[in-house]
Amino acid sequence: LFSFRNHGDFHEDVTNVIMNDLIALMRPKYIEVTGLFVPRGGIAIHPFANWANPDFGYADKAAARLFERMEKALAEEQ
Repeated sequence: LFSFRNHGDFHEDVTNVIMNDLIALMRPKYIEVTGLFVPRGGIAIHPFANWANPDFGYADKAAARLFERMEKALAEEQ
């Protein structure tokens, strides 16, 4: 994880790379990754990525969790 310290990608990209690396290593049924990054310029960003292995029937859970996170983010903006 520390190798990303000087990496030039956006936070969303880093979160997806970490998730994809974990998927390749662990082969999970379902995984969620949230990036908790130190704010730059006063703007905090906490990207969320999830994935469900289609062979285990977690696709509905993945979609529901993504929707929950989007609702939460929108509520926090108000």
